[in-house]
Amino acid sequence: MNDDYDEPNDQEPDEQDFSDDVKEFAVARRTHPQTSHDAADSVTHIRVRQLAVMKTLHVFGPMTHEELILAYPTLFPNTKQSRSGLRARCSEVRDKGYVEDSGQRKLTKYNRGTIVWRLTEKGKAFWAQQEGGQPAT
Repeated sequence: MNDDYDEPNDQEPDEQDFSDDVKEFAVARRTHPQTSHDAADSVTHIRVRQLAVMKTLHVFGPMTHEELILAYPTLFPNTKQSRSGLRARCSEVRDKGYVEDSGQRKLTKYNRGTIVWRLTEKGKAFWAQQEGGQPAT
């Protein structure tokens, strides 16, 4: 893995499940100036790995990071994605407004409270559009 890039150099999820317009993305190296990061952040396209996290939440419903880590390989069995990578992608789609804290908490295996994540209305509308339907109102 090349640490100069924000995206890991793993195999991508099966791209046939995703439309071409969501596969485009901009990335800035960690060593680039803030203006490069600002430009990359302004791109509204969703990265394939971010889309895979959203699809997992869409298929399985609200879940914790731990549950996401367990569910992800059932949809993408041939895709290597680290625990920290999944957490980062979840945070990125949260920052884009597609995922949110549901307000619910579950206990981890260590008996600590953790956030249950869910798709926002924007995230649900995105999936309705991807599936050929109309966005939910």
